[in-house]
This record gives sequence, structure tokens and C-alpha cells, in this order.
Amino acid sequence: MDKRLLALLALPLALQNSPALAQPKEPARASAPALHWAQFPVRVYVEANGERDQKALIVLAGLDEWVDASHEKICYIRTRDPKVADITVRFVAGRFLSADAPVIGETEVDWSGSTMRKATIRLAEGAGTLEDLQATAAHEFGHALGIQQHSSDQCDLMFPVEVLHDSQIGDPLPEEAPYVTAHDLSLLAAGYPQLLRR
Repeated sequence: MDKRLLALLALPLALQNSPALAQPKEPARASAPALHWAQFPVRVYVEANGERDQKALIVLAGLDEWVDASHEKICYIRTRDPKVADITVRFVAGRFLSADAPVIGETEVDWSGSTMRKATIRLAEGAGTLEDLQATAAHEFGHALGIQQHSSDQCDLMFPVEVLHDSQIGDPLPEEAPYVTAHDLSLLAAGYPQLLRR
């Protein structure tokens, strides 16, 4: 079974030395297979308890972006049992996933051949607004659905850097949160050519 970790970096403007964002280097993936789930719907577990219920719904709204963009060809069912989940979403307390790097979301995927077996998404629950959480979840769901590369177009949801609003220094929010674009769908279609062909 193969395993790979994919991360979305969040670089708050307060941590940058210049207005331009440096794009993280991507590892070579020439030999990586186009990954896919064997069938839909996939079973999704989102960690929730009283205080996280609203965040769980926001996270699922991120997955719904892929459902809507694919005209429901990509679909899921929510499970309350993490043992039967194909995709598991866990929250990490704090603004970042670790003190070492400003990462707010990451996805670990397991596959055999080109078929996805499990995916685990970790999200920093203190990172930005609920809109930031939804955009990060949607990006990470792209990886959990099988997208292994990032987009180089800043308009795409699968662009690897999400800039967070920091109300303490007054930096403006992006005018519009990223959403699933036609290019994002073409990245996903590499693993589902029959399902998502144009």
C-alpha cells in the first residue's frame, strides 16, 4: 500500500517578508498513478462533538463544492462511525497543525495500485474564518478524492497557498474565496475519465 501526505500551506500576511507569496516546491510525481475511489458514494466521517458541530457542517460544505461542480457524479454519505469511513476529517486545536510550519490543512492518502483505500484530513480549527475553513476543507477534499498535484493558477481551488485574514493587522480578505474551477475538475478527471469526461 502506498501512502502520501499532501498539505495546503497557510501563510498569514503577518509572516511574510514581501507581498509576493512563494509557491512551495512540488515533489516530482511523474510515476504517480492517477488515483480514484473504486465507487461512489464514499463514506465520510467528520469529527464532531457539541462545539465542533458547526465546523463539521462547514467542512462538509467544502466537499459539497466538489459534488456540485461534478453534477453529483462525485458523492458521499456521512457516517458517524470512523471505523467504516473512507475519508476521515480530524480537527487539531490551534491556528496551525504544528508549531514548526504555518500549515492549516493536510491530507494523508493510502492507495493500492491506483485505487484509493483511505484518506485522512487534518484541519487546524483556529485558522481564520469559517470561510477559510471551508476553502481549506474543499482543497483538502480535492486531495482526498485523488488529486495529487497542485494547480499553478491562483484562481483554482487546488492552488497550494491560502492567505488568511489577520484582523489584528488589518489585512484585507481576498475578494472571493477559491472555488472548484473547470481546471480543478480536469485535475480530478485524470482519475475518473469515464465519470467526468466532457
